[in-house]
Amino acid sequence: LDLLRRSVDSEALRNLVFGTFELLWFMDDEPTPQAARQLSRVVDASRSMPASVGDLLQELLRRFRKTVGSRKNSKGYEFAIRRWTTLILNEFVQLRCKQG
Repeated sequence: LDLLRRSVDSEALRNLVFGTFELLWFMDDEPTPQAARQLSRVVDASRSMPASVGDLLQELLRRFRKTVGSRKNSKGYEFAIRRWTTLILNEFVQLRCKQG
């Protein structure tokens, strides 16, 4: 996220940071629990960033939709988003159970 903060005035650096995030989390239609946990933490931390950085989650979802749509054997954007949502909710429930 530090690189994203610094990329406010550089579109090339911003695209590089988002490209790295895409490689970390969106290479496959099937996310892992670890990827869901990482994505959740980064999105949560990005909420405290200046408005000029933009909405991290919206940008990542826009890029993911484009990437998934271009894959031959993809199950589709909606399927992938359902998988991500399920994993993120499972991670949240597990965290809450451990805390409670």
